[in-house]
Amino acid sequence: MFKKVFLFFSALFFLFFQTTPVSAESNFNSLVIPIRELTDSSEDSLELPKLIYQTATSSAQSVTWLLDYDALTSATTSAFFQQIHNSTQEIGLIIDIPPLLYHSSPVQEPLHANTSYLLNSFQPLDRQILIDNLVASFYHTFGFYPRTIASSYIDSYSLQYFKEQYSITGAIFGIPGLTGYQPELTG
Repeated sequence: MFKKVFLFFSALFFLFFQTTPVSAESNFNSLVIPIRELTDSSEDSLELPKLIYQTATSSAQSVTWLLDYDALTSATTSAFFQQIHNSTQEIGLIIDIPPLLYHSSPVQEPLHANTSYLLNSFQPLDRQILIDNLVASFYHTFGFYPRTIASSYIDSYSLQYFKEQYSITGAIFGIPGLTGYQPELTG
């Protein structure tokens, strides 16, 4: 009986008197919206992001928009996100490697063709080249480096490289729209 009472009060103590190492200024919530460019890169494909942007702006909700390489290189999509980037609308980067990116980079073929969209399908030095090319495209489009990246999977080597070279402050894994993504592989 004494043991149960002790465990009960210990649990209450830890629930109510927990401290966190994060300061109050850094606690915030942000919607995270992945944007993947579809084959249709018309204005209509931006209907939902425009609606989310209007709603978030009117309610002062911060949003982190995560763009994949295809959205980043789409004139229509990137132009929209260039217009909305501000203090409450962050633009981040989805780390997928589409065939266009790795075929235009001086890297070896991926280790496994069916997972070629994953960064870890390439040798470590090739990953650095692909990361540099991906981030250079982002910088060319927006004029700054992404602070947040997202991927269905990323290895520790690449994550460390992102942190050291580009000072990322956030990495997101396994959010809807990322997990299980397999782009069409063309030969």
